[in-house]
Amino acid sequence: MTASGHDGGPSGRQCLLMGVASALVMGGIAAWSRSGGWFVSDFDQLWIAGRSLLAREDPYAGVLASGNQYPLYYPLPGVLVTLPLALLPLGLARTVLAVCTAFVAGYGLRRLGRWAWLALLAPVWWAAAIQGQIAPALAGAALVPTLGFVLAAKPTIGLALWISRPSLRAAVSVAAILVISVVVWPEWPLAWLRTIQDAPHIRAPVQRPGGVLLLLALLRWRSPEGRLLAAWAIIPRTESLYDMLPLFLLADSAASMGLLVVGTILALLGLSLMPPPSPDLAVRLTANWPVLFGCVYLPALLIVLRPVIEPRLPRLRARAAEPVA
Repeated sequence: MTASGHDGGPSGRQCLLMGVASALVMGGIAAWSRSGGWFVSDFDQLWIAGRSLLAREDPYAGVLASGNQYPLYYPLPGVLVTLPLALLPLGLARTVLAVCTAFVAGYGLRRLGRWAWLALLAPVWWAAAIQGQIAPALAGAALVPTLGFVLAAKPTIGLALWISRPSLRAAVSVAAILVISVVVWPEWPLAWLRTIQDAPHIRAPVQRPGGVLLLLALLRWRSPEGRLLAAWAIIPRTESLYDMLPLFLLADSAASMGLLVVGTILALLGLSLMPPPSPDLAVRLTANWPVLFGCVYLPALLIVLRPVIEPRLPRLRARAAEPVA
């Protein structure tokens, strides 16, 4: 038996090491953003909702009453997953969230291979840490079925990840937290549905220009990578850089992981060069789409289709070399 375990995969120690390293890095970035006065955090909605729930009040009404810029777009399982953080002061809770989500992400992503460490160079981590996002935790939980309940916190991404790597254990844990959430606050499904119905920024990538090309991933529907990108393309969600880390599960080598890292860096540069963002969230995300599509989605599609394209390259080259009659 090797140090990597019986099946040649990474050992628990190696996964733990990457989890701790990513937690330290992202926790440091979150703490630095706090010290710099960057207090924009989408986690604030979950923190306010958690405090409302602990006070036995309607969490959706609590977020609206708080004067927060946006309503609570998360389902109640998202509030339950982060509920312990509601006991902390908001500033500290933001940093602890970054530490916890980065640990889960790092622990899970290490199972892809040794080259998973390259993912730490991607700005999707930094954006998630600064903006209080839990998408990195979903990426890690997709590879650790015991943590499957985390997928229910953001069901749009969670469903795509589960379709990619279906697991009975993960499904049972999701069902368990859904049952608990209904017991805790029976009215939440209707309140959540009313909220997302009034959210014009939540759209499927196939509804955006060029997004239909992502359905080419169906050519590899039998693979986890093909299922992930195809499901990601048709499930409505918010189109932001900080939500892109789950797409790193498409990587199957250092080269493909590096391609995604470079793509997200270029996306960050492209977004930073755009005109000042519109206060309208739907308009802002629509303006971001061409950058994300070109820098992230197209490389992701290339990674998924590579096993289909590569065997055909020798024949295409031979045809190109044939003399014209």
